[in-house]
Amino acid sequence: MKFYNAYINQYLKLFNKAVNTLKEAGFTNKDAFAFEVNNKVGSNKTATKNEMANNLYQLIQHIIDSDLPICTNNLYIKTNIDTWKNSVAWELHDDFFRKIKIWPEHWRTQPDSPDTLYPWGKGNWSFWEYSSHGTIKGINGNILISKINPLL
Repeated sequence: MKFYNAYINQYLKLFNKAVNTLKEAGFTNKDAFAFEVNNKVGSNKTATKNEMANNLYQLIQHIIDSDLPICTNNLYIKTNIDTWKNSVAWELHDDFFRKIKIWPEHWRTQPDSPDTLYPWGKGNWSFWEYSSHGTIKGINGNILISKINPLL
């Protein structure tokens, strides 16, 4: 399984480009796609909470409605806990977002899970990026470390 990442921004005209990029990369129904929500890049720096939520919703819906072999089962929202809580008006589309798996970034080792993130609720994360200080022989510098939720 390959993961593809997309940063969300407020320019809706990029939707078709995102679909075409996935097609060109050979995206299949065995692959997963992570929508990375970041409030510190590009036009997201000035986006309102409502814009962030509405644009994320529209982008995910556009991907689902495209002719890509995709369903909500292989989609993830990857986001920093604070970004999601403070920069995305998730409650505007809570039923929709709840259908997409969550991959929170919350760098800590104790307790053994990230903070509760809504609308998913306690313990309903698929992956958890818990550190930026991993190492792999042959790679210079730190790497990000995620774990799989053993309860899902």
